[in-house]
Amino acid sequence: MSKITLMAVFQAFIITVETHGIYNYVYFYKDNSVLFYPNLIRMINELNLILFSSIKGDEHQVKSKLNKKFTLHAFDDLDSLANHVKKFKSDLIIVDQKSGLKDYVKLRSITARHNLPIILLLNKINEEALSLSLKLGIREYILKKNLALLPAVLKNILGQLALKTKYTTFQYKKTAAGKSINSDEMLRIVTNNFPKSYVAIVDTNYIIQYAGGEEFNKNNLCPDSYMGMTVQESLKRLGKKFVNKVVEAYDKTFNGHPQTFHMKIDDQDYLYKTVPLFTDKKKIHSLLVVAENITLKLTIENNLRKAEENYRTSLSRITDGFVALDTKWRYTYMNKKAAQIFNIDPATVIGKHVCSEFDAKDAQIFHKAYKQSMREQKYKFVEEFYAPLGKWFENHIYPSPTGLSIYFRDITEKKKTDAQINSFRKKTEAAIRIGKIGFWEWDITKDEVFWSDRMFEIYGLKKGTKINYQAVINCLHPDDRAYHNKLVKEIERTKKDASMEYRVQHRNGEIRYVSVELEVICNSKGKAIKFQGTVIDHTKRVEAEKELIKSEQKYRTLVEQASDAIFIIDQKGNFKSVNSSTCKMSGYTSKELSNLSIFDLVYKKDIEKVPFKFEEVNQGLTTTSERLLKKKKGDPILVEVTSKLIEPNKILVFAKDITARKKEQTELYNSKLQFQNLIENIPGVYWVNDIKSHQTLYISPSYETIWGKKGTELYRNPSSFIESVHPEDKQKVIAAHKNISTTLFNIISYRIIKPDGSIRWIKAKANVVKSANGNLTEYGYAEDITESKKYELEKQLALQRNAQVINTMMDGFMLADRNGKIIEVNPSYCQTSGYSREELLNMTVNDLKLNKSADGRLERFDETLRERHLQFESKHIRKDGEIVNLLVSTSIMDIDGEPMCSIFYKDIDDQIKAQQKIAEYTIQLRQLTTHLQNIREEERLALSRELHDEIGQQLLAIKIDVSRLSGYIGDNEKAQKLIKDIKELIDSSVSSVRRINSELRPSLLDDIGLFATLEHQVKEFERRTNINFDFHITMDEPNLDSKISIGIFRIFQESLINVVKHAGANNVSAQLNQKNGNMELIISDNGKGFEISDGFTNKTFGLLGMKERASMMNGKLDVKSIPGKGTTLRLTVPLILS
Repeated sequence: MSKITLMAVFQAFIITVETHGIYNYVYFYKDNSVLFYPNLIRMINELNLILFSSIKGDEHQVKSKLNKKFTLHAFDDLDSLANHVKKFKSDLIIVDQKSGLKDYVKLRSITARHNLPIILLLNKINEEALSLSLKLGIREYILKKNLALLPAVLKNILGQLALKTKYTTFQYKKTAAGKSINSDEMLRIVTNNFPKSYVAIVDTNYIIQYAGGEEFNKNNLCPDSYMGMTVQESLKRLGKKFVNKVVEAYDKTFNGHPQTFHMKIDDQDYLYKTVPLFTDKKKIHSLLVVAENITLKLTIENNLRKAEENYRTSLSRITDGFVALDTKWRYTYMNKKAAQIFNIDPATVIGKHVCSEFDAKDAQIFHKAYKQSMREQKYKFVEEFYAPLGKWFENHIYPSPTGLSIYFRDITEKKKTDAQINSFRKKTEAAIRIGKIGFWEWDITKDEVFWSDRMFEIYGLKKGTKINYQAVINCLHPDDRAYHNKLVKEIERTKKDASMEYRVQHRNGEIRYVSVELEVICNSKGKAIKFQGTVIDHTKRVEAEKELIKSEQKYRTLVEQASDAIFIIDQKGNFKSVNSSTCKMSGYTSKELSNLSIFDLVYKKDIEKVPFKFEEVNQGLTTTSERLLKKKKGDPILVEVTSKLIEPNKILVFAKDITARKKEQTELYNSKLQFQNLIENIPGVYWVNDIKSHQTLYISPSYETIWGKKGTELYRNPSSFIESVHPEDKQKVIAAHKNISTTLFNIISYRIIKPDGSIRWIKAKANVVKSANGNLTEYGYAEDITESKKYELEKQLALQRNAQVINTMMDGFMLADRNGKIIEVNPSYCQTSGYSREELLNMTVNDLKLNKSADGRLERFDETLRERHLQFESKHIRKDGEIVNLLVSTSIMDIDGEPMCSIFYKDIDDQIKAQQKIAEYTIQLRQLTTHLQNIREEERLALSRELHDEIGQQLLAIKIDVSRLSGYIGDNEKAQKLIKDIKELIDSSVSSVRRINSELRPSLLDDIGLFATLEHQVKEFERRTNINFDFHITMDEPNLDSKISIGIFRIFQESLINVVKHAGANNVSAQLNQKNGNMELIISDNGKGFEISDGFTNKTFGLLGMKERASMMNGKLDVKSIPGKGTTLRLTVPLILS
């Protein structure tokens, strides 16, 4: 590894990962830096999931499989779900098969708009499940009985999204022991966790320099034992053909051509990827090899393909348009909905190129997406306007090796709605961003606090820090904490919205001044359950006020003590007299200044821009200008200079530092501008009313959006807004409006009826400010809280459902801390173990009566802590002594920084018994087959003897009698000709009897042995078929058991029949060899070959029979066939002598 840079290995790793679709977070360091995929880091820590289900118990069942840092929100209606994803970050949606979902279009619209992947949660795979999959346009699913695999499925799906993002660099820190991880250690960490793969680095001499990967551990192999071996040595057991193919791929890779190819190892399918590694001089010095185990992936794809074929008719019933294209972009299918959208007869487009039906220019975006999806073999989603129809369409494009499946629908109306929503969202975001407003929410019952990004900035905490109420209190200035706690308790008691101001103290001591607007949310019983509101940082304003005060103090000091720079210069600018402030401002001493002139303190560019006005001063005028003076150390300072002639050669100059004033003016202007922009863009309605005249002085533009009326109406008639108030709420609103001059403050919620008839909830807050002259001015803010009202109602329902989930899991579940102390169990585990919940909560994992010793149980627990996840079968002993077979799955999750062990138990007694039964039936069936074959051979032997002894003798006798009859007839030509024909017929019959007799039981086996019989069979084959047959024997003929000889002959005979019937070959070869105590018969042809599938058909029963006959001889028959290149049969039989 000394010549291989870790950067080069990692870059190759990234290429391999992206090509394979293998997803895992990858990291390494170079010059103390670490590279992460940030989305995967977040995925591990805080994934936000949504469950759409109407089944009680589903949420707990799903949540129990996840790390507690994952959040799971359950909904049973799409409106609530849509509102949630608008407000909160979400990563993925799980849809239950029995959720009662009807509006598939709406759900797909939600997921497409927010780029959310979907997983189906299925009870079983059936027509209903496939229909749901097709309507939603998704393929990812998981069965409820396999929920333990949910984290792995989530990792795979979100890994695909993570790989689309750019990785981020973070500063690498040393380990707790103070040691840095070296390159080899980091490479080992990365590769040993590389999923389902063998990983190796091979140098130019084909010597393995490094080996790792998860497959080594799964197959109980030590990767270190392969290091230093040649590739040929490491792969020798897989055969020469395997080794040659791998070496050929490595040769191409060393020539600069990365290779991807498929190989089979021990009945497992592997996808090989080879990538060259370069030196700094761009020379290939080694290659990276990753062999991914894709057996399970191929099996799943095959099952899915069969299911899609069985339910293809479902496509005609879906509400989406659907078309299928082959690899040459020709239509192979179009459903009724697609035909309806495009006004086309489906029968007229089948077989035609997609561009022949739809102009490539108009559909360019769609065609580009089709080609990209096919090329990358990845799902694509496209929304685009199709000009010929004047409509927007969304396309869900699913690729396969044989073509594309495309689902689409008309989303024109949705796009119009989305445009309006996006416009509103952008205005809202702009208002919050421009106003630098922080949003927060505190769940009182759970003591959980949500903060927007701006909140973390204001309170000086790192984004992502976990927040609760005490964490907020800790951020406050110590002197303000008691005040804050007292006010919060009062608000919780009165349940009234409020405002407050306090100081925030950062960890570095920095003080921030903030104002808080707080809203109380109560449950149906009137109990305060949540606070939410906004925070605005007023630090700049407070500091500006302080600076203003300080400036005023400086002004008084200037007047009283002449703190400004005051000095006298002559007509040439030479300093004649200076005060102490001049020295402080310039940095020079009075003595140094006496040797300088004003020109030494002013920049040349400043003089060119604003020349000195000596002529005006000499005329007796007072001049004022702003100049940039240069201090002794070269620092610039902005001053306001006022000059006046006091004597013929003396000019009095006042110089005032205006740097701070300029900064304040700029900040005040910007603050005013920001406030104006905020008011104009906030989603709520801001108003100003004069109490005495009842006139509206200002109303923000959002009034037209929320009330649906023009703001000009309110200016004309201030009380006109009452007309929109709901009749049931009018008296409450009127009373609040009348009392505002007395109460000076109110908060009220009410409903309005918009001109279109829709009803909206409004929350309004108003404050009255009294001016110095006694005038009262009302300042108010109203916002639309309709969605919040709906959300709170829906959330209450969801909380009620969540409480019922935890006790409905079918499998046993246990949670233990790092010391083995049991923290939580479910009823299913109590039932399995025989212990009560109270007993288990007072026990540790080591106290359980498992079939391992105490040391063994502790070792297993420690192994789980190391590996993070284990799965194994175990025999457990219940409390009552009964033994039960369980599948145990353990994993480690981090909760509040502490490792916790989650354990799932599944009863597999029935599964194990079923497997034992299948094994018994297989043995009995094989014994029965052997017995039937033996009976069949005995019957053939008996029939052969009957043909030879009876029919053969009778035909010979007939021939003799006919010959004698010929002598009696004499010269009768017709009779003689007839007798001649009879003799020929008899001879033909004798030949047929001999042939049939040979096929039933070749007497040659008994007469001349197996090898000679096979050679005879070859000659007969060539004679009957005119096919060239090359037969070689490289061993001496052993004295085989008769059953073995017959079995070999029958397989040889059946293979030749298959060549004649199916192969269409013109050349056949066979070999008989002795190898490792076995007899090996190899038969090959150059025929048309065939596809070898997992199942058997009528055409493959002959192969099945030959395999069974080989098995009866304790042998093995391997069949390899390549379409267009022929077939090879390899029979291996142990040498069992007679």
